[in-house]
Amino acid sequence: MIAAPVAAGLAVGNPPDWRAVGISALFYPLFAALQLAVFLVVPARRLRAMGLGPTGTAVCCALVFALLHWPHPAVFGLTLAGMFVWASAWLRGRPLGQVALAMGLAATAASQFLPDPWTGHMNVGPRAVRALAVADLAAGPGPGPADAERWLAGAYPRAVGRPPEPDELDRWRAALAAEQRIRIAWEMFLSPEYARLAAGGSRPAPPPALEHWSHLPDPWAARLAAFGTDAYLDAAGGTGEGFLAAGYREILGREPEAGAAAAWTWGLDPVQRTYLARYLLAHRLALLRVPWDAASFPAPELPRR
Repeated sequence: MIAAPVAAGLAVGNPPDWRAVGISALFYPLFAALQLAVFLVVPARRLRAMGLGPTGTAVCCALVFALLHWPHPAVFGLTLAGMFVWASAWLRGRPLGQVALAMGLAATAASQFLPDPWTGHMNVGPRAVRALAVADLAAGPGPGPADAERWLAGAYPRAVGRPPEPDELDRWRAALAAEQRIRIAWEMFLSPEYARLAAGGSRPAPPPALEHWSHLPDPWAARLAAFGTDAYLDAAGGTGEGFLAAGYREILGREPEAGAAAAWTWGLDPVQRTYLARYLLAHRLALLRVPWDAASFPAPELPRR
C-alpha cells in the first residue's frame, strides 16, 4: 500500500516535493490515528457488540470512510480498500499505533507521489461535492452573461427542489436589476476616469475597492444604494440607456460616448451566477418552505465583474 503509489508515481515521471513528503510522513500518522479513532474504533466496537462479524464490521467502517472521500472515484476506491485492510488488521489484534503509522505513510505515498490529476488534487468530501454542485448550477447557458430570469428558472428546481413561483421570480428580477444598476454605478466610481477626477479635486476620493458596496462606510453605501431605487430609474427615463446616461453625468461629469451602452451588460456573468448558486444552496431548506423575498432573506450581493 505504500510501495505501489511510490512506484507508480516515479514510473510516470512525477517526482515529489521531498520536503512535503517529509512533513506529511511526520504528521499524517497523527491525523490517521484521529481518523481511525472516529471511523474505526468507536463504530467497530458498537458493531461488534451488536453481533456483526469482523468482516462485516470492516466493510461497514470502510464504506463510511470511503464515502467521506466521494466523489473522486480513484480516491474513493483507494480509501475503501485501505480502510478495509486497516480495519481488518486492527480487528485481528494489531495495535492501533501500527495501523495509524501504516495508514499515514500510505496516505503520504498516494497524495505526494501520484500525479494530481489521478487523485483530483485530493479535493474530496462534502466540500468538493458542494463545489461541483455550485459549478454545475452556475454554468447556465455558457461563459457569457445570462438572462437572470431564465437562469433562476432553471437553477431553482435543481438547487431548491421546486420551481420559483411567478411572484417570487418577479421579486428576484427586481432585486437583481436594482443590484445590477448599483453595480454599474459602483464600477464607475472605481474607474480610472473617476480616480483622475478625484485626484484633480473635482470629486470625492473613490470608495474602497475590496468590500461589497453594501459594506462600505458612510456615505458610500447610502449613496450607491440610491442608484438602485425605482425613483432614480424613473427619473432617468425608466430605461437602461437612460440610467447609464444619468450615471455618466452624475459620476463622471460627461455624456456617454457613442456605443457606451454595449460596454455594460445587464445579464449575470459566470462570477455572479457562481455567487447566486452558492446563495441558493445555502438557503435551499428555507426556500423550500417559503418563497424568497427581500424582507425574509439576506439581500443578494452581486460581485463586480
